[in-house]
Amino acid sequence: MIRNFIFFSLLTIFIQPQLLAKSITVAVAANFAEPMKIILKQFELLHSNIDTTLVIGSSGKLFAQIQQGAPFDLFLSADQEKPNELIRLKLAVPHSQFTYAKGILVLWSKQNLAPSYQTLKTFKGNLAIANPKLAPYGVAAKQVLAHYHNKNIQLISANNVIGAFQYIHSNSVKMGLIAKSSLIHADIDLKQSWDIDKSLYSEILQDLVIITSSDEVKLLSTYMKSSEVQSIIESFGYQRGSYE
Repeated sequence: MIRNFIFFSLLTIFIQPQLLAKSITVAVAANFAEPMKIILKQFELLHSNIDTTLVIGSSGKLFAQIQQGAPFDLFLSADQEKPNELIRLKLAVPHSQFTYAKGILVLWSKQNLAPSYQTLKTFKGNLAIANPKLAPYGVAAKQVLAHYHNKNIQLISANNVIGAFQYIHSNSVKMGLIAKSSLIHADIDLKQSWDIDKSLYSEILQDLVIITSSDEVKLLSTYMKSSEVQSIIESFGYQRGSYE
């Protein structure tokens, strides 16, 4: 009996930490996947009793999965509209939404064309953008092009901003309006790009929202506002988020 009691006690000691461990499932838009991997690693180092699982996809697909009951705890979208809609549908926690990052639009070419203000005024040929009907970067690109009134540009639309980047990277299209974060992720020299004047397009706001509330999820949500995380976000070609 004593031996059995000792064995059971030791077994309890080894099992208990695992039983106490909490798990969080985070759904993230594909364009923010790489910085989020680093952020979650840092978060787990700070909170060893919390395990995280990352689910990557387009904002639209993740939004649909949440509507169908996918067991996500936190949703980081590439826009504001989907988190807004989830709260309206009562599928997310009210007042948990905030902007964790802001996108930066750049003009980029692999052709050593030195993209600039003058380039958009005089360029002739195909220009890659994200589909304005599907992606906030596409909406921003259309706003910029409307300012320049260049009728010699032929738009090549990709499903998302990553697709627009791939068109240029594969030399299928000479130039495009894409996310700065795509260039940094691909380790491309930013001298080949030109930051578009932010006054020419609406802010590209990427919002998160809590789907299933718990102390651990609230902890991660708050961590996203920290200076450490915001520095990581900036290093990947985004602007810092905004929140009260």
